Amino acid sequence: MEVIQGHWDWMDGWMEGRREWRRLLERYPTEIAIIKRYHPVTALLRKDPEWVYIYSDPVAFIFVRRIPSQQGLLARFREKRLSPPQTFSIHFPG
Repeated sequence: MEVIQGHWDWMDGWMEGRREWRRLLERYPTEIAIIKRYHPVTALLRKDPEWVYIYSDPVAFIFVRRIPSQQGLLARFREKRLSPPQTFSIHFPG
């Protein structure tokens, strides 16, 4: 129940400028976040220097946290060596 409430705080905390939107990411260390494209938390993560926006499509944004374990991925991103698959499967799992 606590995780579910944390999720709702995370999704709703942006509305009043509360820090609750960050609490879930801090309590359960998160390295990669996939957020619905039009959710306001997306704008907050784009402004946060701790997070790097690396990809978006019509559905979602992907952010990676600037931490040592993600430095290889972030280096490939900076060098433009990180790209999405060229073909997509219409079946799950693809």
